[in-house]
Amino acid sequence: MAHAIAGDAPEGLRLFRQRGCGLCNQVGLEGGAVGPELTAVAQRLQPAYLQRHLLDPRLSRAEGPEPRYGWTAGELADVTAYLLSLRPGSR
Repeated sequence: MAHAIAGDAPEGLRLFRQRGCGLCNQVGLEGGAVGPELTAVAQRLQPAYLQRHLLDPRLSRAEGPEPRYGWTAGELADVTAYLLSLRPGSR
């Protein structure tokens, strides 16, 4: 199921790496195991949920260690587009 989101997935990947998201979250064979595995996140979660979670991770998991990154609207769209581009076997 493809989702259209007004964002730049390659820029979202850059932001994902720059902010250290891969230290806790695994994509494919890369990343940490503290957070959820994200390779097939586009098949499990809706874009609106992903954006809400990215804006304030504590809304969906109050006890979680994920920080609020203070994404701008453009960054939020880019990171969401990246997450929605993920498929099993990617990266």
